[in-house]
Amino acid sequence: MCIPYMRHRSETLHQFVMDVAPNAIIIIDDNLTIHDLSPSAEKLFKHNLSDVHGKHLSCLISVLDDFMYVRDTGQHIVGKARQLREDLIVEQTIGRVEGQPLMVAIIRDITEREKSYAIREEMLERTREVVRKQMRAAHEIAHLLGDGGREQDNLNQSYETD
Repeated sequence: MCIPYMRHRSETLHQFVMDVAPNAIIIIDDNLTIHDLSPSAEKLFKHNLSDVHGKHLSCLISVLDDFMYVRDTGQHIVGKARQLREDLIVEQTIGRVEGQPLMVAIIRDITEREKSYAIREEMLERTREVVRKQMRAAHEIAHLLGDGGREQDNLNQSYETD
């Protein structure tokens, strides 16, 4: 009685986490075969679980070196930014499920954040360039005023001696 109850409870918890997680969750085995996708993963990768269940992970993700690293070393990858497609930059956390030949990947879309960082960096560089130009102009003006001041001093001295 206890084992079926615990199994049901575990499956319910699993389903709850998969259904409500805002980040994409992918469960794969050591052969990189897809076993489960969260609804967020289906939306992110534009594939239903029924279309990719039992298929190789490469049908969703073309860059698999992080998955192979976790599989081969047992070391987790936490919060690594990676560009998966031209239009998709993600932060991925990949780990092994202890005691099972499974891995779980939690993938968060950071494309908009990265675009805003790039825009902010571009704006900062433009601002720095404007400030550099203004400083150069101010330096030139100061130089000209300084030369003019020296000429005025020289004229004043020559009138005083005459």
